[in-house]
Amino acid sequence: MKSDCFIDTNIWVYALLEASNSDVRQQTALSLLQNLPATASIMVSTQVINEFHWTLARKYRLADDVIQDKAINGIVAFASTVLPLELVTYLQASEIRKRHNLSFWDSLIVASALQSGCTTLYSEDMSHGTTIEKRLHIVNPFH
Repeated sequence: MKSDCFIDTNIWVYALLEASNSDVRQQTALSLLQNLPATASIMVSTQVINEFHWTLARKYRLADDVIQDKAINGIVAFASTVLPLELVTYLQASEIRKRHNLSFWDSLIVASALQSGCTTLYSEDMSHGTTIEKRLHIVNPFH
């Protein structure tokens, strides 16, 4: 039986940006995304797609059409589900933020992952090995 996992923005940025073949982070991120579908359904939220777009536009100065192509042919192609952000997500994120001392944005990611039933959240930004709400395990694939 497949389990559900959530992939945070930074993993997508590393995987989908063109880099040299010696870029260890890109290789790790790509390997994760290519191997997960055999064991897990990949989930993302609209927040992840929005953060991905913002990062590629602001930090890497890519054109919107290039970014949109990477988002659709990259993130959406790999992900089983793109979850919307709803009021209940925001409210749950506020509670998670208080209990776990996370940033606002990270708490939204965690809330989305929990609401979708994910058991693993892959992120470079959160503490590797942490378990949130006794059911969501944080894994830093670069750890």
